[in-house]
Amino acid sequence: MKPKFHSPYQLSATGVGPKIFRTMLPFLLAGIAFQIFLPSVSAFPFRYDEILIFTGWLLLVTGILFWICAVVQFAKGFPKGILITTGVYLISRNPIYTAWIVFILPGLAGILNNWIFLLAALTMYIALIRFIGEEEKMLAQVFGESYQTYMKKVNRVLF
Repeated sequence: MKPKFHSPYQLSATGVGPKIFRTMLPFLLAGIAFQIFLPSVSAFPFRYDEILIFTGWLLLVTGILFWICAVVQFAKGFPKGILITTGVYLISRNPIYTAWIVFILPGLAGILNNWIFLLAALTMYIALIRFIGEEEKMLAQVFGESYQTYMKKVNRVLF
C-alpha cells in the first residue's frame, strides 16, 4: 500500500523512514523487553546517579521539541513541494531522525538506566547512513542545484 501523503512531485512523505525504523526496531523492542523483564542486564556498568537522569530528561525534552518542530515544518512544506531549509532544517537535513538518534533514544537510556537504547540509536544512525542516499538522489533530481547547495551547508544529522 502506498502512502497517501505525497508532494506535488510525487515524493512519498515516508521516504526511507520505514527502512530506517525497521532496522532499529528490534533494538528498541529489546531495550523495552530488558527494561521490563531483566533491568539489571541492561543497566549501565557504572554508577547511575541523578546527573544521568537529569541529562536524560534534558535530552528527551529537547528531542521531543526538536521532533515536533521538524514534523510541523515538514507537514506545512512537503505537501506544497517546498524544499524546507529553515528552522530545525537549518541544523539538520534529517531533523526527524536526528531527534530520535541524538536526543530521544539517548535520553531514554539515561532516564531508564538502559544502555540498549544507545544501541538502538547507533543502529538507527547506521541505517540512516545506509538508506538516506536513495532519498537524497530523489531530492536532488527534484530540487536540483538548490538541494545540492543545501547539502553542502547542512549535515545529515548534527555531526
